[in-house]
Amino acid sequence: MVNVTTHSDSVPPAAKMLVARGAHIQSVNSLACEVIDRLASRARGTRRRDHLAVNGLASALLKLDGGREALRLVQGQLALGAEVERVYLEDMVGAVNQIGAAWERGDLSATNMTQCANRMVTLMHALSARADMRSPRLDLRAVLAPVPGEPHNLGVQMAADLMQRDGWQIELMLDRSQDQLLSDLSRCDSGLLGLSVTCDAGLGALAPLLTEIRVRRPDLRVLVAGQMMSDPEIAATISADATAGDYATARDRMLGLSRDLRAGVLHS
Repeated sequence: MVNVTTHSDSVPPAAKMLVARGAHIQSVNSLACEVIDRLASRARGTRRRDHLAVNGLASALLKLDGGREALRLVQGQLALGAEVERVYLEDMVGAVNQIGAAWERGDLSATNMTQCANRMVTLMHALSARADMRSPRLDLRAVLAPVPGEPHNLGVQMAADLMQRDGWQIELMLDRSQDQLLSDLSRCDSGLLGLSVTCDAGLGALAPLLTEIRVRRPDLRVLVAGQMMSDPEIAATISADATAGDYATARDRMLGLSRDLRAGVLHS
């Protein structure tokens, strides 16, 4: 298991991640945005192979076998040389997207969704356990958190795992109210914060949260990430140091903010 610092007592209850219907659908679609873009840019043969992997994983996550088939499929992909990032951003995100579409059609029950969420967390733990980690760098430190009001934590957990593979020291703050998050940020010594927002509830909570962060931690550099940030009109309204609509952009902009911190560059 990747050693991500977290103040959560345990893995967040799956029902909190995936059972709230409207918010769940928006969050699943956000998580799936990058896999759709990636699959569309690949050659036809590669696209068919990835599509089959996504279909297989989605079906396996619905089996009543405790997640064994899903784990076997993921381990098989890694054994064949698939990169962990590709398994996260294509296979797993694509499977979540398919399951979310089935939920939207009314084909799955709340119990099905809870089971799928638990199995997805198990897969994330399995990937973390076998990750090839770079040595942690003292100059790459950040806090990652979902904006209060977000319905699940899978996306920000994936980002934390992927960044730690690149040598980041990540403190993951999950399941916080705004007051709890602000209190923890006031006590932490990291100068960089990544916030994840994927739904209307999170977007509505973002503006007052950023205002309070500026009051309590004016030194903190803040990036807001999520598919909604791909809309330039929405991104332009966000009073953060940077925004990103996908993981690759978020990673690059976090690196830029980290360099600014070390160089003593003032907020823009």
